[in-house]
Amino acid sequence: MRLLAMAALAVARAEVEVLTEATFAPTTAAALRGGRRCFVKFYAPWCGHCKKLEPLWADLAAQAGADVLVAKVDATQHPRLAKTYGVKGYPTLVFLAGHQMQTYRGGRKLDELVAYVTEGYKSGENAQAAPTPPGPPTALDELLGKSALGKDFRNIVKFEKGAAGVLFGLGVAVGLLVAALVSCCCCPRPSKVKGA
Repeated sequence: MRLLAMAALAVARAEVEVLTEATFAPTTAAALRGGRRCFVKFYAPWCGHCKKLEPLWADLAAQAGADVLVAKVDATQHPRLAKTYGVKGYPTLVFLAGHQMQTYRGGRKLDELVAYVTEGYKSGENAQAAPTPPGPPTALDELLGKSALGKDFRNIVKFEKGAAGVLFGLGVAVGLLVAALVSCCCCPRPSKVKGA
């Protein structure tokens, strides 16, 4: 019975952690504070290479041991997080140790991945300071993210920073004009009382 409980505990530790914008920062920070390292796969559900890596990623979680948090992020659902960690293609494998980040560029065989998380990362190849992950999305992010207008607005801000300023200025000017018209037309003016 005790052996069965230990096997269940080992399997529970072996799972790949699924991270989101809301859970990435607290989960990785807790792991790093506890002296663990984090190996995160940024993937797209439709990506063939990502699908091929999926069973290896689960095997890596089982073999990496308690010192390494093996996780994954759906970059198509969490683009702010993917952008923060420099994801330009799928899958992108990011290794976090202490305050350092490395983008893994090695082989995709299980023994190569295990060797990297146990010793290979220590070479410091392509190491850089780890970025601060974005916080959880706000209500406005949620609202804008689900509408066509929000996508258009994000694209304008992303690609045409000058246009975003012009749009904001026009919005303020139109708002002031409407307020002036409403105050002139709809608000009664006090009448002057002639002297008695």
